[in-house]
Amino acid sequence: MKQRPALIINVIVIFLFAACSSSPKESFDLVVPVPVIQRIYDSSVWPDRILQSVSEDPATQINLSWRTSGDIINGFVEYKVVHSTMGSDQETFTQTATVNQVRYDNIHDHYFKATLSGLKPGTGYMVRVGSDAYRSEWFNASTAPSTFQSFRFLHFGDIKENVREYAPRVFRHAAINYPDAKFLVHSGDMVNSNATDDTWGEWFYSGSWLFQQTPSIAVPGEGEHRQLQQKGESMLYPQWNGSFNLPSNGPLGMENLSCYFDYPGMRIVTLYTHFPSANNHREIYLNHDDMVSEEHFHRQLRWLERVLAGNRQPWLTVVMHHPVFTARKGRHNELLQKYILPVLEKYKVDLVLQGHDLVYARGFNPDPERESKLPVYVISVAGSEMMDADRTHQWITRSRENTQVYQVVNVSQNSIRVDAVNTGGQLVDRFWILRNENGSKRLAQ
Repeated sequence: MKQRPALIINVIVIFLFAACSSSPKESFDLVVPVPVIQRIYDSSVWPDRILQSVSEDPATQINLSWRTSGDIINGFVEYKVVHSTMGSDQETFTQTATVNQVRYDNIHDHYFKATLSGLKPGTGYMVRVGSDAYRSEWFNASTAPSTFQSFRFLHFGDIKENVREYAPRVFRHAAINYPDAKFLVHSGDMVNSNATDDTWGEWFYSGSWLFQQTPSIAVPGEGEHRQLQQKGESMLYPQWNGSFNLPSNGPLGMENLSCYFDYPGMRIVTLYTHFPSANNHREIYLNHDDMVSEEHFHRQLRWLERVLAGNRQPWLTVVMHHPVFTARKGRHNELLQKYILPVLEKYKVDLVLQGHDLVYARGFNPDPERESKLPVYVISVAGSEMMDADRTHQWITRSRENTQVYQVVNVSQNSIRVDAVNTGGQLVDRFWILRNENGSKRLAQ
């Protein structure tokens, strides 16, 4: 691989990800010599791994992606407005998809992407994807309203290990109890870094039809970077760019890794922060020719300033994988606190959703010189791998260990209410961010 100077820092970090601008026949490769293995989640001529991603304009666009075997070279989406009767004469529209080749170990799959544009705000659509002979079932997808209406979304932290065994119960509980959630947020480590393509198959199995009907936004953690044969090297799984079809508004060179979108009432920004550490001198690649460097970090930092400064929504949320303030013993995320923390506070971010530490924790900057308790920082874990929280960290207000949990974020004009819920339906934590008549905000708990 082409060698470039690595970014030397004292901690390992991660944020979110953006833009997915694909061109026909684009190739996402990760070829590592391994013996031929039989996949459990093999591809076929039938479309699978169907995923709806958030779009840059959710009121008029729907972004979709899916997978087939390499035998299928053309794909499209059919869609029409949902009608109350089957016999209606609703016109069916067609949108051609781009095809992307994903080569991984000894497999060769095709991933398709399409954006449905010019849609009606606040409208339900029937959608199916596929090719002339092989199409999915019809499923529902909806656009956002053009103006603010109270809404909710869901946040899922790390899954990573034993994905098929433990993740389905989290997604199913969320789907059954909060069917009106407008989008899903995944803060990284959805899959395992030391695994085959089946780790992605398990993730899609776990989310099933929920991933088709409710749009997702996600950030890669270390789990989404496959460990290479040479010790200390890892590369972004090509399945990431094959699967996610996110807004194309991220920093140059970090497309589909950092992005933002406006759902009426809130701007959601995602950041990528999987940068090398001085402790292990790792080399991290986005593809064979692009090693993560200090320039990537500072380019994203400049982009973040512009995106936060340009916000016109009343609420502002940032998503990343590694936390600004850690909940684990022996960790201290200096890079984030030095560069990212001041930006979040300068532009008055309300909520920061994070993963990585494999515990539930939330709190705020403990600096005694700060009057504001915003933003509120949340760390969450949805999977089975758990760690202990270090409650000597002064920023922590609430924490919970050994619990699969996810967040229900309820947004109204004058408040955000965040409920941390476990898979038994019990409330683990709850807090509010309240907005006063003069526009000032405060934390209530």
